[in-house]
Amino acid sequence: MIDDIQPENNLEWLWLLDLAELSWEILRYRQLKRRIIEVHRERAIEAILLRLYGPGLPTEHSKELQFHIRKNAVDWRDAPEAAAEIEPTYSVAPRNKFPKRVCETH
Repeated sequence: MIDDIQPENNLEWLWLLDLAELSWEILRYRQLKRRIIEVHRERAIEAILLRLYGPGLPTEHSKELQFHIRKNAVDWRDAPEAAAEIEPTYSVAPRNKFPKRVCETH
């Protein structure tokens, strides 16, 4: 930055210092924003899957459903191939019909 701006007096040096500090602050805020989105994305995925596949399901299967939904949300976060498989189900999945990954047990 110093080479690009070439400050000539104290005021320009202060502006350069502010510019450098603000640039780093912007980078820190972007990282924070990314982390916040990652944390809430997993919960949002769980809520969407539960809304898609939960209604009408007998209550004795609710714990198993929650387990699979939680696993799918974690898989989506950690495995791009899982995300590619799960994402299309949001727009086309009929209620109470599970996509392959929701039903898998490991």
